Amino acid sequence: MKGKLIGLLMALMLVAQPAAALGGGLNYDSGDAPNPEIVADTTVDNYEVSWGDDPRYEDDSGSVTDLPATVNTSTDPAALGSGDVNAYTFTATDINFSAAGEFPRKSEANNDASALDASEWTTSGGTVADTTTAPGVDALDFTASTSGDTASYGNFSVTSDAEKRYFQAVYDVTDASGATQITATINDASDGDSATVYLYDASANTATDSVGANTTGEGKVMQVQIGQLSASGGDSTIDEIGSIDLSADGAGSVDLSALNAEKTGEWKFGTEYVNTDTSDDDLESNEITEATGPISVYSLETLGTTFDNAEIKGLTFTAHYSSSELADEDVSATFESDNAYPNWDSVLTADFRLSLPSAYDLSFSNAELQLEQDWAETRYAAVEVAEGVSDDTDLGNASSYSAYTSSFTSEGQTVSLDSSITTGDNYDVQVKLLLTGDEASAMQSAMGGAGLLGGGGSGGIVGWLFGLPGVVLAAVGGLYARSRGVL
Repeated sequence: MKGKLIGLLMALMLVAQPAAALGGGLNYDSGDAPNPEIVADTTVDNYEVSWGDDPRYEDDSGSVTDLPATVNTSTDPAALGSGDVNAYTFTATDINFSAAGEFPRKSEANNDASALDASEWTTSGGTVADTTTAPGVDALDFTASTSGDTASYGNFSVTSDAEKRYFQAVYDVTDASGATQITATINDASDGDSATVYLYDASANTATDSVGANTTGEGKVMQVQIGQLSASGGDSTIDEIGSIDLSADGAGSVDLSALNAEKTGEWKFGTEYVNTDTSDDDLESNEITEATGPISVYSLETLGTTFDNAEIKGLTFTAHYSSSELADEDVSATFESDNAYPNWDSVLTADFRLSLPSAYDLSFSNAELQLEQDWAETRYAAVEVAEGVSDDTDLGNASSYSAYTSSFTSEGQTVSLDSSITTGDNYDVQVKLLLTGDEASAMQSAMGGAGLLGGGGSGGIVGWLFGLPGVVLAAVGGLYARSRGVL
C-alpha cells in the first residue's frame, strides 16, 4: 500500500506541475506584459470599402486575408494629426465607384452613355482622351494648349429642377504650366444662360463655392448646387441644362474620374473629426463633400452609400503589428527564478519574432520597431534585438543581438528599437523582466499558469499548495495516513 501511494503521489505531482515555458500564453490584457510591435504606415493597393475598418488585403493567391495588425483610433484633440484620430487616408480620384461614370442617365435599366467617354465629346482646339487616374479608375483627360481651347459634352438634357442639381467633379489638375484658370461652364439649353465654375484658379480662394482648386495635384472634389451659381446671358437662371464646356486660358490639363450634373444630392466622402470648438475637450465631426487633396476619415463606415461597393486604389493607415497578434510559435515566455537576481521571485524571459507581411497589394513607409516601457528601468534585465533572423532559427537563438537595455530610462515612454525595417525580414526581440510572484502570475494567461517555484504571493509553491494540486496532494496524504492508522 505504501509503495502504491507514494507512486500515486509522485504521478500527481508531475501531472499537476504547470509548465514554465508558456509559448504564446502571455496575458496581454494585464497591460504589463511586454508587447513589442512594428508600427508602419500601411497602404493596401486594392481595398474594398465593404471590408470596413478591420484591415484586410488580398494576398498573392487572391484570397482576402486579415492583416495581422490593429489600427489605433482616438478622439483626443491632442492626437489630431497623429494618424490615430482620422486613421484612414485615401485620394478621391483613386476610388473606383460605379456612379462616377453614370452621368448621364439615359434610362434606369440601361445606361448607354457616359461623360467619361472621350468619344462623346466635341473639341475646338482642345483635346480629350480616355485615361485613368489610378489602375482600374477610368477618367477623361482634357488638355488645352492655348487660351480658348475647349471641349463640349452635350449628350444629355436636364429639363426639370435644374437649379436643384449639383455640378460634381472629381479630378486631378495635372498641368497648369500656362494657365491661370481651367473652367467648366454649365449651359442653359433654353435661353442662352450659362454659369461657370473654376476647376482651377491660381489666385482664388477654394472656400468660394465656384472654385475647386488653386493648386495642381490629385484628389480635387468639387460639388456645388447649380442654383447657387451666378448665371448670365438670359434670365440669369439655369432652367434646362443642355451642355458642359471645358476650357482654359492657357496650357493646362485636368483628368476627371467623375462628372455629374443631374444629382440633387452630394457624394459623401466620409466624416472627419475636427476641433472647431477649443473651449471643450470634445472633437466635432465634419462630413467631407469637397477636397483639394488626400482625405482622412475616422471610419470607412462613414462613407456614403454611393461607395458601398467601391474599391479604393490605395488606402493608407497606421497599423500596429503587435506581438499580441502573433501566432503561438512566434512567442516564447518562460518564468523562472534566477540566482543572479536573488531579490526577485521570477525572471520573465520573453522572445518574439516580428515581421511585416509581404504581398503585392501591400506597401509600407515609416516602419519602426517599438516597445513601450511599462516598468521602471531597474526591472529590465535585458532588451535585445536580432535583425534578419532565418525562419529556420529557433526562437531566442539568433546568432547575434543588439542591446537596447540602456534606452529604457523613463516609465511610460515608447522606445525605438529599429527604424529601418525591411519587409520580409524577421526581427527577434528578447525581453527579460524582474518580477514578484504576483506580477508573474498576473502576466500569465489562464492557460499558462505559474511556474511551480515562481515566487511568493499568489504564485510559486504557496499558491500551488493552496490550489487544486495542493488539495489533491492533501487528500492523498490523508489516505496514506489512514492506511498507517494515524487518522
